[in-house]
Amino acid sequence: MLTSSKGLDARYLYWFLRSRIALDYLRERSVEGFVQQEDLEGLPIPVPPLRVQRMLVSRLEGLLDRRVRQVRECERLSKKIQME
Repeated sequence: MLTSSKGLDARYLYWFLRSRIALDYLRERSVEGFVQQEDLEGLPIPVPPLRVQRMLVSRLEGLLDRRVRQVRECERLSKKIQME
């Protein structure tokens, strides 16, 4: 069982588990959409230093926030155009 570790940032782990690498690995091993504990335990997780993990999370979440703002702006402009 994976437990909290001083060497692994929880947000980094969250984003890694949502990555294409992790999802493809688990999808290849799943049976009818279910993942066995052994498969999850066998998932190779790259663990850079905490400083790097936190930097990656910060950049990723910053990009995500920016994308959300862009989508909202596109929706706003689309509604404005439809009203004209």
